[in-house]
Amino acid sequence: MAADVFCDVVTIIGITGCSTVVFGNCDLTKQKLKCFGSTGKINRILVSSLHILDVNMPADDYLEIAYTLNSIGCKELQFENCNLTRQKLSKFCIGCKDNDLSLTKLSIWDGKMAEDVFYDVATIIGITGCSTVVFGDCDLSK
Repeated sequence: MAADVFCDVVTIIGITGCSTVVFGNCDLTKQKLKCFGSTGKINRILVSSLHILDVNMPADDYLEIAYTLNSIGCKELQFENCNLTRQKLSKFCIGCKDNDLSLTKLSIWDGKMAEDVFYDVATIIGITGCSTVVFGDCDLSK
């Protein structure tokens, strides 16, 4: 789906008053996320929960997620099967700081997540003041 068509989808989200948005393998890009954030901000779209299921999203694009969340007033984020790496979450951490992002809930469902990524999760929790963290399908035994 092209970025301009993606903007139309965001407009539909606003018209319908959808409170939860799930992007499942939608080939999210920095352009699409910027479009979501700017269209959301212009149209005062409020989305309480965003779920991202996108194993192919490049690490640099994670920087844009925080802007998008802030623009739509989103307080709950779920990463599912995103093949999270330190590089991806480090970029997201930068975005959280730059956008003064506040989250109430962070859910991570990622069976392939390496041990060292948990350090970045702790950083995200600290930056965003997140009060609820959910781990699913994550190996917490190490």
